[in-house]
Amino acid sequence: MSALAKQLYQIGFDVSGSDVNPLGAKNLLCNDSIVLNGENCIENSDTIVVSSAIGENDKQLLQAKKLGKNIIYRAQLLNELSKNCKEFIGVAGTHGKTTVTSMIAHVLKAADANFTAHIGGLDSDFSNYASFGNDIFLAEICEYKKNIRYFSPDIALVLNADNDHLESYGNFSALREEFISYLNRSKTAVFCDECNFKVVKNAVVFSVKNSKCDYCIQKNNSSENSCEYTVYEHGARLFNIDLSNFTPHDSYNVIAVTAASRQLKISGEIIKKGILSFRGIKRRNEIICKWDKGVLIADYAHHPKQIELAITEYQRKYGNDCIFLFQPHTFSRTRDLFADFVKALSPASKLYLFKTYAARERYDETGSSERLASALKNAVFCGEVEACKSIVNRLIGGDNSVIVLGAGDIYDHVIKSF
Repeated sequence: MSALAKQLYQIGFDVSGSDVNPLGAKNLLCNDSIVLNGENCIENSDTIVVSSAIGENDKQLLQAKKLGKNIIYRAQLLNELSKNCKEFIGVAGTHGKTTVTSMIAHVLKAADANFTAHIGGLDSDFSNYASFGNDIFLAEICEYKKNIRYFSPDIALVLNADNDHLESYGNFSALREEFISYLNRSKTAVFCDECNFKVVKNAVVFSVKNSKCDYCIQKNNSSENSCEYTVYEHGARLFNIDLSNFTPHDSYNVIAVTAASRQLKISGEIIKKGILSFRGIKRRNEIICKWDKGVLIADYAHHPKQIELAITEYQRKYGNDCIFLFQPHTFSRTRDLFADFVKALSPASKLYLFKTYAARERYDETGSSERLASALKNAVFCGEVEACKSIVNRLIGGDNSVIVLGAGDIYDHVIKSF
């Protein structure tokens, strides 16, 4: 939402906003002309833009409806702004959208492209919004509440398709079909081979496993510690890249970025230069502090697939005795994927669980953190997320690394420890 506010102000609109965390929003906006939580912000506005995180019973939304204001949702506005650019790249998928969108932005910058980017997290260089012209519009596209239906980009990228947001779709099959429909509305459909989207037209397929795909990435040797990779295009070498400063999973992101960027005819060397200029995103494998025997890391992982991968990679890098702190994100996700969460969290040798971050939902015992903790032998239920501050302070400087997982407000409370 703050990225939209920045762009609207930039092109000449009077912009105000409302946020439960006005200081955090103000820091993102860096603009005193955008009024936050003003007394008459609804009355004084012609159009009200609503985030999907806002419930239908929100007081300001109800006020806007009563006053007959023009109301649109964030996804609708994002799509309208994309029409001001010559080419639109939309990055969708269950996981990894923010990292890949940010990496593509770095590639576009390295290519001296005229582009505008809306990033769903805080990139180390661009924050959540980059503005270098109107030739290319780059944005991540969220499938929550079927918002993906608003978009028909020129280049549609789908990174993966896993069980999620079942409260919006009912079942995985419906979610999968939504991704396929999104790809079919595009001029060029870029997706992972493992998605198995056989019916998609104008397909460009990438993989970390299948060398027969249009784009593939492979390690240069079989050593577990090797970070040297080769990127292939239609079976021919495109470029080599050293991913020593990245996580092992980033090889997947690199090949996705390459497949999308090549549709803009950006050279392999420029793609490589852009990727290597990427310095990370807040809450994505973010190192908060280090000490002699360990490190404190914040990670956005909140879906079982992400959590399973995160625990595996952190234990490989920092030892099996890593201590994990996790705050589940939404009752519906925890309820619908309960068995998957139990499986994903079980390998953690020591696990602290905090109350589920409700977001837009009401309490549901079947999706509660208490229920999840009772199903895990390795878990300690700690109640309110505010307790993580004292736990982190106690663990820092100890013998083990500490990994904080979750997409809720646990990050804010950890940061308050410093």
